[in-house]
Amino acid sequence: MKSLILEGFMGCGKSSVALQLAKELDCPLFDTDTIIEKDEDRSINEIFESSGEEYFRDLETKMLEKLMQEEGFCVISLGGGMPVREENRKLLKKLGTVVYIKAPADLLYKRLENES
Repeated sequence: MKSLILEGFMGCGKSSVALQLAKELDCPLFDTDTIIEKDEDRSINEIFESSGEEYFRDLETKMLEKLMQEEGFCVISLGGGMPVREENRKLLKKLGTVVYIKAPADLLYKRLENES
């Protein structure tokens, strides 16, 4: 079954919206950044610093390939840069319906500023 996939810039609210949707729809939630951090036992920033962006982007692609094996409907929250790779965009189309979450630039700035 196809899934509901949320994409958008960092800080736009993908994770929060995905959590609420998964609760409302009573279905599994997969937050790709959270899963990658758990699998790697380090933060996204640490992965970038020690292994580089290309390594991280490879992890994202592998994550999508794993999600292709999941059965049933789910909600997927993507890392902000996951759709950059053409290969990932193709996998996302196969996985389900992609919804872009947009937020005003000033709000994104405030949210990201508070994270650092």
